[in-house]
Amino acid sequence: IPVTDPSSVLPDVDAKKNLEGVEGARSKYKKIMVVDDEEGIRMVLCQLLEALGYEVVSSADGRMALSQIIKEKPDAIISDMRM
Repeated sequence: IPVTDPSSVLPDVDAKKNLEGVEGARSKYKKIMVVDDEEGIRMVLCQLLEALGYEVVSSADGRMALSQIIKEKPDAIISDMRM
């Protein structure tokens, strides 16, 4: 299902009180890269991860992601398998 409006999936992403008890950025991994060609999905994932306290880097395609990996050195990468 294409997501064009992230607020329809994640309506209260700024309310950090709803995320109490979630480990998030208290873990040793601080920077996550999100790679997805669908902007809506990329936005939702980025907003959720940022609300959890992670630093997020995003990319719309694999080529761009490869160059960003060298520059940004993310701790983890979340990627769409079919772009």
